[in-house]
Amino acid sequence: STRIPEILDRVVELTRSAGRVDVAVWPENVVPAFLPANEALVVDALGSLLGTTRNVVVGAPRSSPGGALFNSAFLYSNANLVAFHDKVHPVPFTESVPEFARGRWHRAVDLTAGADVSVLPAGNTLLGPLICYELLFAEIAIAQVRAGAEVLLNISHDGYFGGTWGANQHLLAAPLRAIEMRRPLLRSTSDGVTVAVDHAGRIVGRVRAKEPAVLTVDVWPSQRQTLFVRTGRSFALVVSGLALLFASTDVLRTFRT
Repeated sequence: STRIPEILDRVVELTRSAGRVDVAVWPENVVPAFLPANEALVVDALGSLLGTTRNVVVGAPRSSPGGALFNSAFLYSNANLVAFHDKVHPVPFTESVPEFARGRWHRAVDLTAGADVSVLPAGNTLLGPLICYELLFAEIAIAQVRAGAEVLLNISHDGYFGGTWGANQHLLAAPLRAIEMRRPLLRSTSDGVTVAVDHAGRIVGRVRAKEPAVLTVDVWPSQRQTLFVRTGRSFALVVSGLALLFASTDVLRTFRT
């Protein structure tokens, strides 16, 4: 698309306005073209940030040599591709077609789920990217933290909510993931709510919706392993079981009295 250089110029301009930063996080699918086929455009754009922004996380679709298509987050360091994460949980009926509906539900693009979570090594810090509604799945964040992620990222494009409260509801998962993992979380959106959340779930920075802007924050990576990270679903099942047990006890007491 002829609009891709224009979009990249605008995003680079906004990034440059932040001054010297260690990591810049661009939103989901900010580059509306498959990589690596169009990677030269991205590399040229990132070249203008050399000397000010060493690491840039770029949201873009990815095509594999075998023809599979993914929704991905790419990490570039000094304009060189370092690593990428493929979305492991595509949105059913929006990004992918469930097996039972194939042949009856047709989409122009049917994305493949990533094989596994990936962490992105930005210098000495490991980043755990959550693409769009992957933010809702604690098990994905757990896997990233277990793989060494010290800072969580959520890149998203919430335009499909159509200006409703859905974007704000999506945002509510960010503090929860930060608290559960005890990790700072940076959320970058192109049409949604962009925020920075500290390890205790407090929103410490926010960009106004629908306004092109840059949010610059200091981040303290964490290597803490919480009980929830160590036990995962087992913790939730035990807590749920105890809650049911206490509820049942109260019901029995009511009947006996």
